[in-house]
Amino acid sequence: MRADGDWTTEKSAVRRRMIALRSALSRHDWELRSRALTAKLLCLDSVVRAEQVMIYLPFVARREVDTSIFMSWLEAEQKTVSVPVVKGKDLVASRFHVGDRIVSGCFGQPEPAIVRPLPVVADVIIVPLVAADRSGTRIGYGAGCYDRFFAALQKRGFTPHAVGICFSFQVLDTLPFDPWDRKLDCIVTEQEVISIQ
Repeated sequence: MRADGDWTTEKSAVRRRMIALRSALSRHDWELRSRALTAKLLCLDSVVRAEQVMIYLPFVARREVDTSIFMSWLEAEQKTVSVPVVKGKDLVASRFHVGDRIVSGCFGQPEPAIVRPLPVVADVIIVPLVAADRSGTRIGYGAGCYDRFFAALQKRGFTPHAVGICFSFQVLDTLPFDPWDRKLDCIVTEQEVISIQ
């Protein structure tokens, strides 16, 4: 870690590069990669055992991993599905059903039109990311919402399994890490499942 602990410039450069690479995917390539990743996600032990899963609604224009097939499977398996909703600087887990009306949130991200907060914490949280490394370090969009969300859960004694999903080219050798960054427990790509020790 740098002596001053400030990785802002490095993180911003990685973020710009990875968003550009991901956004350049053709729709066909994005769909194929998303389906291959979903097949691996469906077999993940923590997901199979989970009663409740929190998963983001994909920002299609930014070519985030398409989570729609996975969400349909969760519902077919009668698992409770929640999605993150940004409230101020924090995240709230809102109950979600496939087919619910979706609107644009404060950062343009898809969110349910009607927020139905869930008091029970998800067993597994599927975390969006821009880049990750094999040690579980994650770079998101830079707002810190997920880091604060996980920190708040930890203060309440909850440690849900954090699964980052991304395409294989988004997994880098090493990324900048700050003390407040929440490491992932697992990373799933279209090519592999990376378990973090």
